[in-house]
Amino acid sequence: MVRIWKRYFPPVRLVWIFLLLLVYNADGFANRAVAWPLLALPLAAALTDIGLQLARFPRPRIPDAAIANGLFLSVILWPTDVSLELVAVAVATVGLRYLLRRNGHPILNPAALGVTLAATVFALPQPWHVGLTLTDAAVVALLGLVLWSRAWHTWRLWVVFFAVNAVASLALAEYLAGSSVLLYVAQTVLLAPAPVFYGFFMVTEPRTAPSARRPMIFYAAVVGASAAAFPFLFAKYPVVSALGILAPYLALFVGNLYTTVVPSARGVRRKPSASAPASRSAAPVRPTTAVAAERFGTVPEVDGVPSRHASGG
Repeated sequence: MVRIWKRYFPPVRLVWIFLLLLVYNADGFANRAVAWPLLALPLAAALTDIGLQLARFPRPRIPDAAIANGLFLSVILWPTDVSLELVAVAVATVGLRYLLRRNGHPILNPAALGVTLAATVFALPQPWHVGLTLTDAAVVALLGLVLWSRAWHTWRLWVVFFAVNAVASLALAEYLAGSSVLLYVAQTVLLAPAPVFYGFFMVTEPRTAPSARRPMIFYAAVVGASAAAFPFLFAKYPVVSALGILAPYLALFVGNLYTTVVPSARGVRRKPSASAPASRSAAPVRPTTAVAAERFGTVPEVDGVPSRHASGG
């Protein structure tokens, strides 16, 4: 049973299954008129991914990541009808995931990039319909903890993020508005379903987050501090106030850039030079994909397609 759980339900597949559960919990499948727009985005993303796979590889694989990206867009944008703009966002999200890559990993979080495109290019709103109560936040947290159970080492990502984000948010709120707003900030900024979803599902996205342990802590702290500070900075300066709605995603991009430019964040070690004496106690250099698979429990990608060797297929 454990073997089946690990082989046929990798974390990325659990992500989109859990996203479907969140949509269901928010009455996203109440009727066909409500469900069809929500399912159109993952469908468009999956078809785009399969098409790109067929153009480059002899046999496509299940587009788990594309389905997850499409459902992320559905959960955040919560469309009420199918439009050309929505389909374009889904297609562009998958296309940029293939295009903006380095060392086999996307540079920017694909779902965050898709939401940013939807807001900046097509001016689509972000109503967030997946719950507003503490009970809804508890459901999101429970699913996030189940997902975390597949990769124990990743506790550094969400624990550090929530801790730093909470301290920074409360400190900034007290500095700018006094202690009277702290309870409101705790309820609306820290304990609401949206920030809990963001911390458990988006900050921990394995293909754009670090796979090495210490960089996980730094990455999560940077994203947590940025996610707390950006809304206040954007509100203070009218020139950039329109970016306030994108603050969480811009914070993710800051962390993504750190992961991209720092080789050690992916568990890559520098190879010793030819002139340097070999050390008997030096540990062998392990491939980045092996480190990511061990610590995240994920199937590494090669140009957007999961590695067949790593998945055991």
